[in-house]
Amino acid sequence: MDIMNNKRRRLSAFGLCAIAGVFLIGCNSEEIEMIHNDIQNEQMDNSETEMSVISEDENMNNDDSATENTSDPDYESVNINKKQIMANMDILKTLYDENSGENVLFSPVSLNTALEIYGSMLDNESAKTQLEEYLGEKNYLSYNYNNTEVYRSINTIWADQNHDKLDFSSIDKELTIQKVDMSDPASTDKKNKYVSEQTDGFIESTPVEFDEDTIMDIMNILYFQDGWEGGPLDEFEEYTEFKNADGTTSELEYMIGNDGDSSCYYKGNSSTAFYLDYINGMSFWAVLPNEESFDFESLTSDVDGYINNRESLKVNKSENGLSLEVVFAMPCFENSFNTGFEDTAIPSLIQEPISTDICPYEIKNSINQIAKIKVDETGTTAAAVTEVVMELTAMPSEMPEQYYFICDRPFMYFIYDNVNEDIAFMGIVNKIK
Repeated sequence: MDIMNNKRRRLSAFGLCAIAGVFLIGCNSEEIEMIHNDIQNEQMDNSETEMSVISEDENMNNDDSATENTSDPDYESVNINKKQIMANMDILKTLYDENSGENVLFSPVSLNTALEIYGSMLDNESAKTQLEEYLGEKNYLSYNYNNTEVYRSINTIWADQNHDKLDFSSIDKELTIQKVDMSDPASTDKKNKYVSEQTDGFIESTPVEFDEDTIMDIMNILYFQDGWEGGPLDEFEEYTEFKNADGTTSELEYMIGNDGDSSCYYKGNSSTAFYLDYINGMSFWAVLPNEESFDFESLTSDVDGYINNRESLKVNKSENGLSLEVVFAMPCFENSFNTGFEDTAIPSLIQEPISTDICPYEIKNSINQIAKIKVDETGTTAAAVTEVVMELTAMPSEMPEQYYFICDRPFMYFIYDNVNEDIAFMGIVNKIK
């Protein structure tokens, strides 16, 4: 058929690393969901091979007879526990629900690495246990980043140099300490320049701005860039439409993909999936729901299966019993997304002050992540920056230095409510009657 005989020019491509820790849902005209147009499967003459095209409309995967799942009870390849998958999918669902029709993206690995650094600074055992239960058994600070040109994680603490009681000597983690004058706008510029350098210019800045109240910023930078293992992907000029979440259709110049080079795809309860390997040990997984909407409860179970029990979900035979050549196609896309993880479990995990041995000041914490991804014919570039930001709420209690303070001329005054932290009265004395 034409699909097999008409390969397009090949360039090089970038994709989304779901296993590595970057999740994306594409929902508008510029970005990705996964899509394949209806194509009539044709049995090739004088051959026992059948071409299979994963199709959203055709939904061949709802027919159980098309699947020959061979479950191996001894098959164990647990890369990530189900509890952590559920936590990641809960965040993804919240972002999806709050940004209807828009693309969303976040990095679980960057988020959890920053949380682990924060947790290592806690004294409160209850808060530490709660955070450890959320993070599970993985030690994110011990992840293997052998080829830092391809995949790297950079952990940095930005500290206000004007607060000399900050003490990081007790921290046994491999971190870079950057001391700056937070009250100087140039400190934000320096931080953004650092982010740009560490991501090769892919993320040029973050939304976090330092000011006189900022005392500390725990930062993780995660960067990934790699090409497809099989070389540049094919271009399919016959697939030129993308159905957006709002029901509109976007016209594309072409889609990119794999022209029958794979012999299988994967089928869960509510979705089908396909993956492509990168050169250096990462994989891009595309998950196509059986329905137009995302059923996150079912998808969570499917993602767990694709990661931890994929052999049992493999489909390598057609409903006629023939072997498969799977045609995979998707749009090129680029997306960036910023979130404070509001309405998720994350803000409640970072409310406890860190050890007073490190920071003896009264502080309040917030979190922010910016993530960006680009997928094209050559491979994938993806990056995320997660920041746990600590700001002053009050100076520490200590004996003030004594001065002679004689109010013998006009002065201003205010009465401060120390319980409710507010000004009850304020005024000016210009004369004494």
